[in-house]
Amino acid sequence: AMAEDKPLALFDEPTEGVQQENIDHMSQFVRAARGNRRSFIIVEQNIDFIKTVADYLIVLDQGVVVLEGPASAITRDEIVGRLRI
Repeated sequence: AMAEDKPLALFDEPTEGVQQENIDHMSQFVRAARGNRRSFIIVEQNIDFIKTVADYLIVLDQGVVVLEGPASAITRDEIVGRLRI
């Protein structure tokens, strides 16, 4: 998806099973690509990663939207507090 230089890419759990060093590289790459007018829809459970790359969050719990808004306005504690884990 990244090599094709399309304006929109969908990532499903891109950090699953990935070493932290590579997650950091992925985060840098996504932020740089966003600066080049690319957009991403990322389905992710790694809150730390998604908070570094997202502008807007939609938090789902068992298919139901439980929280949404600008990523900068939503804390990790708010996300975790809305999930039934």
